[in-house]
Amino acid sequence: MDYGVGLTGIFTDQQKQIYMLRPGASEPRAGLQVLFAALPASVFPAEPLEHGFEG
Repeated sequence: MDYGVGLTGIFTDQQKQIYMLRPGASEPRAGLQVLFAALPASVFPAEPLEHGFEG
């Protein structure tokens, strides 16, 4: 996802990446699990995201 916001002449560019499981999958592929395990905990949100939640 890549989106920008402009207000009073100041603009931002936010880039976020997500991983969504394929239909029927219960966990990411093994290679992705290795990559996720190598990332620092600060990369992940403190609470899980909820479908339909705004804010």
